[in-house]
Amino acid sequence: MKRDMDLIREIMQDIERTPAGEIWDGEKFAVSRNHADVVYTVRLLEQHGFISECTDDTFDGIDFRGCRVDILPAGYDFLDASRNNTLWQKFKDKIKNETPAFTLKLAVELLFKMARESLLG
Repeated sequence: MKRDMDLIREIMQDIERTPAGEIWDGEKFAVSRNHADVVYTVRLLEQHGFISECTDDTFDGIDFRGCRVDILPAGYDFLDASRNNTLWQKFKDKIKNETPAFTLKLAVELLFKMARESLLG
């Protein structure tokens, strides 16, 4: 499965909108999307230190209902760098035009570089 940067951004934004002390409803988020893609992306976010671990293996698949998700510093950095829609679109165009093969770490570094250049001129 390919990493979907838009889905990464959407999940992070949805988690951020969850009021402090409440549990993120990943199942509700996944209703209008491909459940397997959401689970894969949440696991990717866990593995890359964007969020605390929240997925559980169950007998019949993977479940992330009722899990408390904390956004970690790397996740907040990503959210802050990806807030500007114009910058986000330029970033997506850049990674699409450069190469189809990229790591999430390199993509995020590029996003941070573009955000820094946008801020500093």
